[in-house]
Amino acid sequence: MGYISGAVHYLAQKYGVNPDRVYGLGHSNGAMMTQTIMCETNLYHSAISFAGGMMAEAPVCPAARGKTILAIHGAEDANVPPAGGKGAKGVTNIDYKSEATSKAMFESSGGKYIIQWLQGTDHSLEHISATIQKTEGISLAEKAARFFGLAQEE
Repeated sequence: MGYISGAVHYLAQKYGVNPDRVYGLGHSNGAMMTQTIMCETNLYHSAISFAGGMMAEAPVCPAARGKTILAIHGAEDANVPPAGGKGAKGVTNIDYKSEATSKAMFESSGGKYIIQWLQGTDHSLEHISATIQKTEGISLAEKAARFFGLAQEE
């Protein structure tokens, strides 16, 4: 977390980025790191996580108040199971927290946690992207830009 925070602070200062307009986005382990950063720091204003729940060790999220996470998860994810536990296709052999546990933890600390389930979709970011394109008619990039308030619906 120190490396990511340092890199973001450096780039924001160098390019004059408003700290209220710094957003996080990650897939799988990157999603877990993004959520942990949202939970434990004030680095990101909001974040999107794809196929990964909260892995913060603390029982609460001191930095969650007023922040929002959009958690997009394939309902058939066998790598990082949405209901938690070990994934049948996972490579880490650890017990993951469920999306419900992540939501409860983040929201009990004052944040907002939106879960979007993608039926018929697994862990692959390519498949997540294709499902969003098919069901919503927009790209993953456009969905992110709209969520972060960087683009409006046409």
